[in-house]
Amino acid sequence: MLFSLLQIFDKFLLRLTDTNSKVNLLALQTLRDMVPVLGSGMDPVVASIMQPLTANMASKNKDIQNTTINVLDLLMSCLEYAILLQPFASQAQFGNPKGKPDIVRRLAAVAVELYPHKQNLVTRHTLPVLWHLLNESSVSGSSELRAATQEFVIGLYSVMGQSLYDVADIKYRGLLQKMLHS
Repeated sequence: MLFSLLQIFDKFLLRLTDTNSKVNLLALQTLRDMVPVLGSGMDPVVASIMQPLTANMASKNKDIQNTTINVLDLLMSCLEYAILLQPFASQAQFGNPKGKPDIVRRLAAVAVELYPHKQNLVTRHTLPVLWHLLNESSVSGSSELRAATQEFVIGLYSVMGQSLYDVADIKYRGLLQKMLHS
């Protein structure tokens, strides 16, 4: 079963990145319909679909953008957050710049919810992303990404408290302070 699912998604991923917007949209709509049906059966393919979804968030086609957001919402409602944490963290750090703010906000929501139960997992995946985003937002980045990063900081601080400062390098402590008090 797992091997068949992986084979199907290997081919299906090509449609999620198809340059023909009609094909791309139909693939997203199909994925939107599959998520609730497959549920946790999608766990093995979540990491592989996250990059095309983030790229589709940058589409000029509003239907593609909206359907992508619907798919991400469904993933968050149908899958365990522990499965989504690493793919969201990866895309928040390395994904398409236009899709990053939304992914950072989703990562923040996942991290805040998951932290009380899986502290090590959350810190291992989110803190490197946070340091990257703080560095990126202090040098450049869109105002939307800075706002999403600030929400991320506030969310992590709400569950981690002072330990967020304790694990931060000195160069990030001032940025954390600034984000929390602006």
